[in-house]
Amino acid sequence: GGMVLGTYYDVYDTDDLTSISAYVSPISVPGAKIYAAVFEIDASSNIKIWLTQSDDHTIQSGDTANWVTFEIPGGISLSSGITYMAAIGGYAHPIDTSAIGVSGDAWTSTCYIQDNGCNIGSQGFGDWYWISKVPMIRMNFGNVWTTSVQENSLLDNLVVYPNPSSDIVNILFSCIDKQSVNIKVINVLGEKIFSESLSQFVGEYKKQIDLKNYPKAVYFLEIETEKGVMNKKLILQ
Repeated sequence: GGMVLGTYYDVYDTDDLTSISAYVSPISVPGAKIYAAVFEIDASSNIKIWLTQSDDHTIQSGDTANWVTFEIPGGISLSSGITYMAAIGGYAHPIDTSAIGVSGDAWTSTCYIQDNGCNIGSQGFGDWYWISKVPMIRMNFGNVWTTSVQENSLLDNLVVYPNPSSDIVNILFSCIDKQSVNIKVINVLGEKIFSESLSQFVGEYKKQIDLKNYPKAVYFLEIETEKGVMNKKLILQ
């Protein structure tokens, strides 16, 4: 706690940001409070200008080693051609530790941590430090999915294997009721690696995805149904 961790996003089309998702590290302690925040980046000075933030979220036992989504109250319009930072903040506390997962090497000066009471550097309280790994934080536009949904209420018999994998990932599931299903694999920056949309799908789904041409890193399988969204972490090694 006591730090703000964020990653830069270049926005290429004006749209409304409705939520921010982050992967809560397994070392986080249930009971710790965290929040999401949005900053605009000044192009000439790299100064981070606070715009808005979510309400505090108290980490639950089921949040650790999982994605948590923070609603941005009322949403916020992000403008084309501007760089923004999506961030997760915590509070300094001797016991209630909060941490966000990281994955892959970051481009220079695109991912930062702010010291808000933990004395992580020599500059002082409130200063920002560049970090070399990408925080697992992403921006969400459109519908907000903040409510946890049991996976078995969305799909039947979801299987993803092998995981970890060196190249091929197999995805299997079945739908008893007809429904629209959107499937995608994204990287930690939210960039789409694979996507498929199924209209009024019922029955068994089988798909083999070849990731051998992509960097060894953590990816995420997102399956959206008419009842909610489920996420699975994919490890390519």
